Amino acid sequence: MAKIFATYVGAAMVNAELYRALAHSESRLRLITDSISDMIALVDRSGVFRYASPSYAREVGRDPEELIGLSALDLAHPDDRDALRTGLREVDRSPKVEYRLLAGDGHAIWVESALRPGPPPGGEIVLSSRVITDRKELEDELRRRATHDPMTGLANGDLVRQRLDQALRSHEAGDVGLLFCDLDNFKSVNDNLGHEAGDVLICQVAERLLQCTRPVDMLSRLGGDEFLIVLDGVDSLRAVERIGERVLSALEPPFDVGSGTMSVTASVGGVIGPRGGATAVSLLRDADAAMYQAKANGRVRVAIFDDTVPRAQDRGLRP
Repeated sequence: MAKIFATYVGAAMVNAELYRALAHSESRLRLITDSISDMIALVDRSGVFRYASPSYAREVGRDPEELIGLSALDLAHPDDRDALRTGLREVDRSPKVEYRLLAGDGHAIWVESALRPGPPPGGEIVLSSRVITDRKELEDELRRRATHDPMTGLANGDLVRQRLDQALRSHEAGDVGLLFCDLDNFKSVNDNLGHEAGDVLICQVAERLLQCTRPVDMLSRLGGDEFLIVLDGVDSLRAVERIGERVLSALEPPFDVGSGTMSVTASVGGVIGPRGGATAVSLLRDADAAMYQAKANGRVRVAIFDDTVPRAQDRGLRP
């Protein structure tokens, strides 16, 4: 009996030591999860919270206790729920998912979540998330700089070519028109008033041209004093010409460039292309040719491309 009793006492002491070690480990683990900025959560296979670390309160303004029983899918932005749902479904591949999480005050915060299978036998999923809003804003800014003119904020040449390609490939009603606008004698503005006044003028011209476009159109600055307007869904060359005439009218009032007022005119070339039957390259080439025809005819006018208009390569200009 004494031997049995001693065995039980020894086992109890060992268990007590193990429990103390376990409690110490749990305390250390909680201290870690409470201190790190990453948001740690345990969710079931459908995404319902079973545990959420205190960092949810610090990072996104969500009380961890109130998250218990809620679905992570319901907290994701509606447009991003499918991405998170796919990540939960494919958790065995340990995916990473970027999505917008609705913060406590209702605004969306970009997060990146790493999903890992939890320990058996529960089948839960460990969700390790961090806020990446600053990174996403930087990516958006870099993308914007790569596709937009830094002076006017308009689409640049690369983006307008993409827009043309998309419009020509679409199956929407109507054809695709293009206007090529080039200011007349703009070099004299820079020579007489300086480049700063020229830049001010370009920005003001861009604002007026925007007033000539429809919501479905795209205005682009190619560089210098050249602008393109993509006209999506036009039914005739006359419709293209009317918008070109609107451009000329918009430029008629004098511009205030700081050192005084000045007037500026433009030569505009127009072209139309059927969806599926033209390319961005051919439209740009023909609109450019029509614009030069407008200059040759006396400037301050709209010229529409047809077979009588010499193309750029015929004039030895612009490859």
